[in-house]
Order: sequence, then structure tokens, then C-alpha cells
Amino acid sequence: MTIVAEREFMIIEGAELRPARVLVFAPEKISDNEWKCEYRLVGFSKDRARKAYGVDSYQALYLALKILATEIAITDEYKGGKLTLFGKADFDINEMMGFLPA
Repeated sequence: MTIVAEREFMIIEGAELRPARVLVFAPEKISDNEWKCEYRLVGFSKDRARKAYGVDSYQALYLALKILATEIAITDEYKGGKLTLFGKADFDINEMMGFLPA
């Protein structure tokens, strides 16, 4: 599998910081009208590896990114204000993922 996108966060643990990453892999064709796109959360209190499915590679990738934003938002680290991005703990997960308000 080929990683097509990666973002690194830092998790605050007392006076220390430790890295956590999200990885998105290239979509893979399953059949004529079905694609999957795997994504992973690594270094969080609960690591996750999941897949999003779509009718083409674009939809599978798009859905993986949308679901990934929710997956990050429900982590203990994000909810507890301990997840940092570019040195900030107070960030909007949807803006960080590039999604604008509806």
C-alpha cells in the first residue's frame, strides 16, 4: 500500500510531547464499481485502521478524509484538548482537514 497523505500531530502528556499520525493510503479498486481507501490513526490512545468505500477512487478517498476528521474528533486526545497541530491545541478539526463549514 502506498501512503498518499500523512499528517503529524503532537499529544501533550504532562510536560512531554509525543507524536501521533494519520495516514491515508492510495485507493484500491475492488471491482468495476467499488473502490476502497484505507486510513490509519497511529500513536493515539486507541489506534485505528479502517477503510472507506466508494464507486470510484475519488469518492473512496473523499469519504476516507471526511470520516477521518470524525475519527480524530472522537479521540480522547482531541476531546481532552491534548492533541496539537502546528503547536496549537485549540484547532477546528474540519478546518484542519480542509473542509469548510456548510
